[in-house]
Amino acid sequence: MSNVSAGYDPQRWSSIRTGQTRYRIGVIDGPNMSNMHRRDRSVYGGAAIGDLQEFVRSFGESINVETHHLVSNHEGEIVEWIHENAPDFDGFLINPAGLTFTGEPTKWALADSNKPYIEVHFRNVIAGKAMAPLGDERRFVFTTAAKGEVFGFQQYSYTSALLGLVWVLDDPEMSNTLSIGQIC
Repeated sequence: MSNVSAGYDPQRWSSIRTGQTRYRIGVIDGPNMSNMHRRDRSVYGGAAIGDLQEFVRSFGESINVETHHLVSNHEGEIVEWIHENAPDFDGFLINPAGLTFTGEPTKWALADSNKPYIEVHFRNVIAGKAMAPLGDERRFVFTTAAKGEVFGFQQYSYTSALLGLVWVLDDPEMSNTLSIGQIC
């Protein structure tokens, strides 16, 4: 990822926003993302989670967004972090990673926050064998309440999701109108 970020010019993106508000966004990376630097290099490129966080922080700053990151392999910790921080955030990005099919408590915590969130994945979780152990019965838990999804573009999935979330926040016509009762 350092090769990619070397050519990254934050000034290039400063005018892509439709609004001027400075947003605070919670970025959550779930189980197994802390180990991404040891995972399939053809997908993760050997980058460490800290590299990804810095890349997202830098992009966020260029579009007037402050990001706050959590990486955890423990769902209870993620739920508590959402509960504690939701009042201070305008929205969330979540890569549920190992919770993609099982993270009901996390999804409910996000929905309870009444803040929009975007589901993001580093790799294309639909293609090939990305989630093969679950076969054709795959059910993406977070999708039912997410404002959108971005996956398959490695670190650019995060920047695309962050920009999409900012556009949702900048445009009142796109506000997250789902209530808890509409999720199930």
